[in-house]
Amino acid sequence: MRNYTTVHPRFWTLMSSTGTELRQLGAEATLTALYLITCPNSNAIGLYYLSPSRVSEELGLPVERVREILEAVCRTGFAQYSQGDSVVWIPRMAHYQIGESLSKGDRRVAWARKELKKFEGSTFHRAFLERYGEAYHLASPQPRAPIQLLRKGSVASGGQPSRVGSPPPSHERLQRAVALSEMLEKASRES
Repeated sequence: MRNYTTVHPRFWTLMSSTGTELRQLGAEATLTALYLITCPNSNAIGLYYLSPSRVSEELGLPVERVREILEAVCRTGFAQYSQGDSVVWIPRMAHYQIGESLSKGDRRVAWARKELKKFEGSTFHRAFLERYGEAYHLASPQPRAPIQLLRKGSVASGGQPSRVGSPPPSHERLQRAVALSEMLEKASRES
Protein backbone atom coordinates (compact mmCIF):
# COMPACT_ATOMS: atom_id res chain seq x y z
CA MET A 1 0.00 0.00 0.00
CA ARG A 2 1.27 3.47 -0.87
CA ASN A 3 1.84 6.18 1.69
CA TYR A 4 0.43 8.96 -0.47
CA THR A 5 -1.45 9.62 -3.69
CA THR A 6 -1.68 12.72 -5.82
CA VAL A 7 -5.16 13.93 -6.64
CA HIS A 8 -4.83 16.70 -9.18
CA PRO A 9 -6.93 19.78 -8.31
CA ARG A 10 -8.33 19.79 -11.86
CA PHE A 11 -10.23 16.66 -10.85
CA TRP A 12 -12.76 18.99 -9.21
CA THR A 13 -12.93 21.84 -11.73
CA LEU A 14 -14.78 22.55 -14.91
CA MET A 15 -11.41 22.52 -16.72
CA SER A 16 -11.57 18.71 -16.64
CA SER A 17 -14.16 17.33 -19.05
CA THR A 18 -14.02 13.93 -17.33
CA GLY A 19 -14.44 15.58 -13.92
CA THR A 20 -17.48 17.42 -15.26
CA GLU A 21 -18.95 14.17 -16.60
CA LEU A 22 -18.34 12.43 -13.28
CA ARG A 23 -20.07 15.22 -11.36
CA GLN A 24 -23.03 15.01 -13.74
CA LEU A 25 -23.35 11.32 -12.84
CA GLY A 26 -23.74 12.28 -9.19
CA ALA A 27 -21.88 12.19 -5.91
CA GLU A 28 -21.58 8.38 -5.88
CA ALA A 29 -19.74 8.40 -9.22
CA THR A 30 -17.39 11.16 -8.08
CA LEU A 31 -16.77 9.32 -4.80
CA THR A 32 -16.13 6.06 -6.68
CA ALA A 33 -13.65 7.75 -9.04
CA LEU A 34 -11.84 9.25 -6.06
CA TYR A 35 -11.88 5.82 -4.42
CA LEU A 36 -10.28 4.32 -7.54
CA ILE A 37 -7.37 6.77 -7.21
CA THR A 38 -6.89 6.32 -3.47
CA CYS A 39 -8.08 2.81 -2.50
CA PRO A 40 -5.73 0.40 -0.69
CA ASN A 41 -5.20 -1.74 -3.83
CA SER A 42 -4.38 1.19 -6.10
CA ASN A 43 -0.86 1.86 -7.27
CA ALA A 44 0.98 4.56 -9.19
CA ILE A 45 0.60 2.85 -12.56
CA GLY A 46 -3.19 2.75 -12.14
CA LEU A 47 -3.49 -0.93 -13.01
CA TYR A 48 -4.62 -3.18 -10.17
CA TYR A 49 -7.10 -5.77 -8.96
CA LEU A 50 -10.46 -4.46 -7.83
CA SER A 51 -13.25 -6.36 -6.16
CA PRO A 52 -16.71 -4.73 -6.35
CA SER A 53 -17.56 -6.35 -3.00
CA ARG A 54 -14.61 -4.60 -1.36
CA VAL A 55 -15.63 -1.29 -2.94
CA SER A 56 -19.13 -1.94 -1.63
CA GLU A 57 -17.86 -2.58 1.86
CA GLU A 58 -15.53 0.43 1.95
CA LEU A 59 -17.97 2.92 0.39
CA GLY A 60 -21.09 1.58 2.09
CA LEU A 61 -22.94 0.96 -1.18
CA PRO A 62 -24.72 -2.20 -2.36
CA VAL A 63 -22.57 -4.36 -4.68
CA GLU A 64 -25.04 -4.03 -7.58
CA ARG A 65 -24.95 -0.24 -7.22
CA VAL A 66 -21.12 -0.35 -7.24
CA ARG A 67 -21.20 -2.32 -10.52
CA GLU A 68 -23.59 0.24 -12.06
CA ILE A 69 -21.42 3.13 -10.93
CA LEU A 70 -18.23 1.46 -12.18
CA GLU A 71 -19.85 1.00 -15.56
CA ALA A 72 -20.91 4.66 -15.65
CA VAL A 73 -17.46 5.86 -14.53
CA CYS A 74 -15.88 3.76 -17.28
CA ARG A 75 -18.17 5.33 -19.90
CA THR A 76 -16.60 8.71 -19.09
CA GLY A 77 -13.15 7.37 -19.99
CA PHE A 78 -11.83 7.93 -16.46
CA ALA A 79 -11.26 4.20 -15.92
CA GLN A 80 -11.63 0.84 -17.59
CA TYR A 81 -12.77 -2.25 -15.74
CA SER A 82 -12.70 -5.91 -16.70
CA GLN A 83 -15.12 -8.02 -14.67
CA GLY A 84 -13.56 -11.22 -16.03
CA ASP A 85 -10.11 -10.29 -14.71
CA SER A 86 -11.34 -8.11 -11.80
CA VAL A 87 -8.80 -5.57 -13.02
CA VAL A 88 -9.20 -1.83 -13.24
CA TRP A 89 -7.03 0.53 -15.27
CA ILE A 90 -7.06 4.28 -14.87
CA PRO A 91 -5.29 5.39 -18.07
CA ARG A 92 -4.15 8.82 -16.81
CA MET A 93 -3.13 7.66 -13.33
CA ALA A 94 0.53 6.92 -14.16
CA HIS A 95 0.81 10.32 -15.79
CA TYR A 96 -0.35 12.06 -12.60
CA GLN A 97 1.37 9.76 -10.09
CA ILE A 98 4.69 9.18 -11.87
CA GLY A 99 4.97 11.80 -14.59
CA GLU A 100 5.07 11.94 -18.37
CA SER A 101 8.27 9.94 -18.62
CA LEU A 102 11.10 8.37 -16.65
CA SER A 103 14.81 8.35 -17.34
CA LYS A 104 16.33 4.93 -18.04
CA GLY A 105 18.24 4.97 -14.76
CA ASP A 106 15.24 5.87 -12.60
CA ARG A 107 14.60 3.12 -10.03
CA ARG A 108 10.87 3.42 -10.69
CA VAL A 109 11.40 1.81 -14.11
CA ALA A 110 12.21 -1.53 -12.48
CA TRP A 111 9.33 -1.06 -10.04
CA ALA A 112 6.87 -0.29 -12.86
CA ARG A 113 8.08 -3.35 -14.80
CA LYS A 114 7.52 -5.51 -11.71
CA GLU A 115 4.00 -4.10 -11.16
CA LEU A 116 3.09 -4.48 -14.82
CA LYS A 117 4.37 -8.06 -14.93
CA LYS A 118 1.59 -9.01 -12.49
CA PHE A 119 -0.91 -8.21 -15.24
CA GLU A 120 0.65 -10.02 -18.21
CA GLY A 121 -2.20 -11.55 -20.15
CA SER A 122 -4.79 -9.27 -18.58
CA THR A 123 -7.12 -7.15 -20.65
CA PHE A 124 -5.18 -3.89 -20.14
CA HIS A 125 -1.54 -5.03 -20.22
CA ARG A 126 -1.00 -4.24 -23.90
CA ALA A 127 -2.91 -0.93 -23.69
CA PHE A 128 -0.71 0.15 -20.79
CA LEU A 129 2.45 -0.72 -22.73
CA GLU A 130 1.19 1.15 -25.78
CA ARG A 131 0.55 4.24 -23.70
CA TYR A 132 3.58 4.23 -21.36
CA GLY A 133 6.00 1.57 -22.61
CA GLU A 134 8.36 3.89 -24.44
CA ALA A 135 8.13 6.82 -22.00
CA TYR A 136 8.81 4.54 -19.01
CA HIS A 137 11.33 2.20 -20.75
CA LEU A 138 9.12 -0.81 -20.13
CA ALA A 139 9.69 -2.69 -23.36
CA SER A 140 11.43 -5.96 -22.69
CA PRO A 141 15.09 -5.73 -23.58
CA GLN A 142 15.92 -7.73 -26.68
CA PRO A 143 18.23 -10.64 -25.93
CA ARG A 144 21.69 -10.13 -27.33
CA ALA A 145 23.30 -12.68 -29.58
CA PRO A 146 26.15 -14.55 -27.91
CA ILE A 147 29.63 -13.33 -28.74
CA GLN A 148 31.53 -15.80 -30.84
CA LEU A 149 35.29 -15.63 -30.55
CA LEU A 150 37.33 -16.25 -33.68
CA ARG A 151 40.47 -18.35 -33.69
CA LYS A 152 43.57 -16.85 -35.24
CA GLY A 153 43.40 -17.17 -38.98
CA SER A 154 39.66 -17.98 -39.10
CA VAL A 155 37.27 -15.89 -41.11
CA ALA A 156 33.86 -14.68 -40.03
CA SER A 157 30.99 -16.22 -41.96
CA GLY A 158 29.15 -13.96 -44.34
CA GLY A 159 25.78 -14.91 -42.85
CA GLN A 160 23.05 -12.54 -41.72
CA PRO A 161 23.69 -10.36 -38.67
CA SER A 162 22.18 -11.86 -35.54
CA ARG A 163 20.08 -8.79 -34.69
CA VAL A 164 17.52 -7.52 -37.15
CA GLY A 165 18.34 -4.09 -38.50
CA SER A 166 21.91 -3.97 -37.18
CA PRO A 167 24.64 -3.36 -39.73
CA PRO A 168 27.09 -6.15 -40.55
CA PRO A 169 30.32 -5.97 -38.57
CA SER A 170 32.85 -3.62 -40.09
CA HIS A 171 36.37 -4.74 -40.98
CA GLU A 172 37.69 -2.72 -38.01
CA ARG A 173 35.30 -4.43 -35.59
CA LEU A 174 36.27 -7.81 -36.98
CA GLN A 175 39.95 -7.03 -36.39
CA ARG A 176 39.21 -5.98 -32.80
CA ALA A 177 37.26 -9.19 -32.23
CA VAL A 178 40.14 -11.28 -33.57
CA ALA A 179 42.63 -9.37 -31.36
CA LEU A 180 40.41 -9.88 -28.32
CA SER A 181 40.07 -13.57 -29.12
CA GLU A 182 43.84 -13.90 -29.35
CA MET A 183 44.30 -12.07 -26.06
CA LEU A 184 41.78 -14.32 -24.29
CA GLU A 185 43.34 -17.44 -25.77
CA LYS A 186 46.80 -16.34 -24.65
CA ALA A 187 45.55 -15.52 -21.15
CA SER A 188 43.88 -18.94 -20.83
CA ARG A 189 47.10 -20.71 -21.85
CA GLU A 190 49.10 -18.73 -19.29
CA SER A 191 46.81 -19.56 -16.41
